[in-house]
Amino acid sequence: MGRSRTGWKPAASWQRGFTLAGLLMAFALLDGVHTHLGFIAEGNPRPWWNTLIATAIFWLIYAAFIPPVLFVAERYRLDLRPRTILIHLLAAFAFTYIHILAVSYLMAPLRAAPVEVVPLLGRLVRLNFGINFLSYWAIVGATHALRYRGESRQSELAAAQLEASLTASRLEALRAQLNPHFLFNTLNAISVLALKGQHTAVIDTLSRLSDLLRVSLDDTRPHRVPLSEELDFLDGYLKILQLRFGDRLVVEQRITREVLDALVPCMILQPVVENAIVHGIAARCGEGRISIEAARTNDTLHLQIQDNGPGFGTSTTRGHGIGLRNTRARLEQIYGRGHSLELSDAAEGGAIVTISIPFVVGELAIPA
Repeated sequence: MGRSRTGWKPAASWQRGFTLAGLLMAFALLDGVHTHLGFIAEGNPRPWWNTLIATAIFWLIYAAFIPPVLFVAERYRLDLRPRTILIHLLAAFAFTYIHILAVSYLMAPLRAAPVEVVPLLGRLVRLNFGINFLSYWAIVGATHALRYRGESRQSELAAAQLEASLTASRLEALRAQLNPHFLFNTLNAISVLALKGQHTAVIDTLSRLSDLLRVSLDDTRPHRVPLSEELDFLDGYLKILQLRFGDRLVVEQRITREVLDALVPCMILQPVVENAIVHGIAARCGEGRISIEAARTNDTLHLQIQDNGPGFGTSTTRGHGIGLRNTRARLEQIYGRGHSLELSDAAEGGAIVTISIPFVVGELAIPA
C-alpha cells in the first residue's frame, strides 16, 4: 500500500498496533494476578475468573484504541505548532473518557451487587483519568521514537552510501590523473632511448609499456590490490627504466613474505619510485640505488622507498610534485586518519618516503 502525503503507512501502523496489543495482553495477565492477590490480602476475596475478566476488559479496550491513536500519531507529528498540540490534546481527552466510559459500561455486570453505571463512571474517572491521559502520550511518544529511529537509520544509510559514492568518484579521478602522468614519463624514457639509437630497447620498452597500460587503464581493477600484484606492476615499470639507465640503476627489494597478501592502493608505489628516480637518480652521476621495503608491525603495514640522491633538504619543490600529492590524496580518501606519509632525508644521504597503512588481508577491495 502506498505512502500518503503525511507519511502514514496503514499496514505498518496496524502491525505496530497488533504488537502493542500483544504486550497489553501480557500486562493484563500480570495485572489480573496482582489484583486478585490484592483482594485476598485485603480480606475481600473474589472469584479469580471475575478479576481476570475485569482486567482483560480494561486492557482489551486499550488494545482496541491503539490503532486510532497510532493513526493520529502518524498523521500529526508532535511539534510546537498550536494546531498540532490542540489536536493531540483533544485526542488525549477523547481517548481517556471513551476508554473510561467503555470500561464502566462493560464492567458493571461483573459487580457482585447491582451498580449504577453513572456512579461507577465517576469512580473510574477519579481512579483512571491520570493513567489513561498519560497512556495516550506514552503511545504517541513511543510511535514517534520508533519513527525517528527508523528515519535516522535511513538517513545514516543514505549518507554512508553517498559518502562511498563520493569516495569512489574521487579515487577514480585521482587514479585517472596518474595515467597521463605515467604515460608521459614513460614515453619520455622511450624518446631518450630513440635519440641514443637503441632501437631494440625502444621496441622492448614499447612492448612492456603496452602491458602496463593494459593494467593501468583497466576500469574494472579494484582500488586496492594485494601487495604482490602491486610489486609485479612496479617491476614492469622498473624494467622500462632500466633499459634507459642501464647499470646506473640498481633496485633492491626487501619484502617479508607475510606482507605479500596485504591489500594496498593500486599504483601506490609507482609514483613514489618515479619521484625517487626523476629527482634522485637522474639528478646525480654514477650509480643510483632505489631500495623498496615492506614490513608489518602489529596491525600496520610499512612501505618505504629510499634513494641515494640529493635528498629532500636540497630542494624546495621536491616532495610537492603531482606524484606525491596524488599519493597523499589517495591515501586520505581510502584511510582517512588511519595512515601516514612521511618524507625524510637519510643519514647517509638520499630521500626516504615511508607509507604506513592498516594491515589488511582478505578484505574485499574497494570496487572500481
